Amino acid sequence: MKVKEVLLFSATAVLFVSPIRSLAQGPGQTTDGLPVSAQAPPKNAAEGIESGGYRIQQSVEFGGRITDTTGSIPMYDTLTNLQSGPRILEQSLSMQSLTHEGLFDSLTASSFGWGGDASNAARLRIVKYRLYNFTASFRRDQSYFNYDLFANPLNPPTATPVVNVNDSPHAYYNGRRMYDFGLTLFPQRRFSVLLDYSRNRVEGPSFSSVHEGTDALLFQPLNTTLNQYRFGLTWRIDRHTTANFNENLQLSKGDTSYSLTPFNSVPLPNGTPVEFGLPWFNGSSPCAVPIVAGAANPVCNGYFAFAHNVSARRFRPSR
Repeated sequence: MKVKEVLLFSATAVLFVSPIRSLAQGPGQTTDGLPVSAQAPPKNAAEGIESGGYRIQQSVEFGGRITDTTGSIPMYDTLTNLQSGPRILEQSLSMQSLTHEGLFDSLTASSFGWGGDASNAARLRIVKYRLYNFTASFRRDQSYFNYDLFANPLNPPTATPVVNVNDSPHAYYNGRRMYDFGLTLFPQRRFSVLLDYSRNRVEGPSFSSVHEGTDALLFQPLNTTLNQYRFGLTWRIDRHTTANFNENLQLSKGDTSYSLTPFNSVPLPNGTPVEFGLPWFNGSSPCAVPIVAGAANPVCNGYFAFAHNVSARRFRPSR
């Protein structure tokens, strides 16, 4: 497999201020005609603009990717999974209060990977000093797995008839989304309260197999969720002593089901289809003579149907 990956372009936009000069001099102006508030900041001054009582700095980096792949596409997606297309490579925003009179004193936000990458994330933090501290984050990972060595040459080319397995019987294409939220009330005071919530969800199509009689291919749509809640109290008794209480609640749900996937299905003499499964080694699996007169041999191992649906729920408190 040969892979060539080229960065198409990258451009960064940064918000800044350019002072506007005036030809007339009046009250509140310096000798060169500039208002005091419009004076160019010193070299070591913070960058950004001032608006609504906040100093604001923000930037966005746009880019893209061109991917040229030769060889096994499933192997490339399993190992790298970076595709062509435009992207928001990075974004950042910072707002700092100049008067401490608004709803928040500090706000920062950042993100990366938007537009089609397999992994992306965003993060937010808002602070009002001595009142609250709020954080939030989001992460997403797209996982692809289709390893060729789990497919051909699973069955020998000398089998009669030849049954190819062109994809991994345990392939999957699952997405994981993770959410985290946290709120601390009165963080610099003697009593403070902590509230947290986290969510971890995995879902997407996948395949598996069952090993009884013969190895039947199963469709397994993955569906699991973990929710976690946290509640905490902090009491600052004195400068050197702090008492903490934390309560954690975890709720997990598993709703993954299994069903028979049509693969290598052959009708019996009465017309009923039966699935002989993945391995096709004449003499051992599914049997010595699987096909008789163009129909499935009734003495062979096979599956008519398979279903497994069990919803699991778990609640676990801890402190």
